[in-house]
Order: sequence, then C-alpha cells, then structure tokens
Amino acid sequence: MKEGMSLVELIIVMGIFVVLVASIRFFPIDYFYARSLEDDAAKIAFTVRGTRDRAVAQDSGSAWGVHFVNDATGADYYQVFKGDAFVSGTVVERINLNETVQFISPPQAASADVLFSKLSGLPTGTSSLIISLISDPTNTKTISVLGAGQIDY
Repeated sequence: MKEGMSLVELIIVMGIFVVLVASIRFFPIDYFYARSLEDDAAKIAFTVRGTRDRAVAQDSGSAWGVHFVNDATGADYYQVFKGDAFVSGTVVERINLNETVQFISPPQAASADVLFSKLSGLPTGTSSLIISLISDPTNTKTISVLGAGQIDY
C-alpha cells in the first residue's frame, strides 16, 4: 500500500480549488451591499421601536427620542436620547450606519429628531427617514414613523 497522493488526485483537488476561487471572484458584491441596506433599515426600525417603548414605560421619568444625523464630513449616524428635546436631552447611545449606507432624508449636513411622549408613546409628528446605498442612491429603504406611533419599513 502506497502513502501519499497520486497525480490524478492532486489535479482533481487543484481543479476544485480553481472553481471555488473563480466562483467567489464573480459573486456579485451588490448582494452584500443590498444586505447591509436591509440590515440598517431593520436596525433603525428596531431602535425607534425600542425608544418608543422606553417612552411608554417612562424609563428615567422622561420622554425619549432618536436624533438622526446626515454628516457631511463622515459616516451618518443616529443617537438615542432621553429628554424633551435633543439639545437639552442626554444621549444614551450612538449607532453608526454601515459604511456602504447613507441617509437621503434628512438631507446632507442636516439632522432630524423623532421624539416620543412619555406614557402615550405618541410621536411629536409623523416622519420618514430614507437610507440608500452610497454606490447606488436609487436603491433606498424608507422607515416611517406614523402618527399613532407605528414604525413601518
């Protein structure tokens, strides 16, 4: 009985390796970008719902909100805060968007707040946030905060 690999076995293994490398090379990267857009939309909706729940539960005895920033010089982000307004409130958490995703609304170099009243959890108004892929601004997701406190995306 011989030990080791034969030339035929080595060629088969090399062929499988070449096929795997070639398939990874041609796998569409757009799939990963689209996935990051979906993930960020879901994460924003989850954060806004959790913030509304904190307002309903009167966590820390105050209203709660989310401050969305379309940063002209860096990565876009949003911050969860407690208080009656972002400027006078306390930031509890900051979340950056994925590096392949950007805010379309609010527009560049602007910000927007979604504030929920304590106990009722009703937003101060209706609002829509739009995110898109940086590489394809036509590929968008909209997260809507409706007057009754519903969050749709």
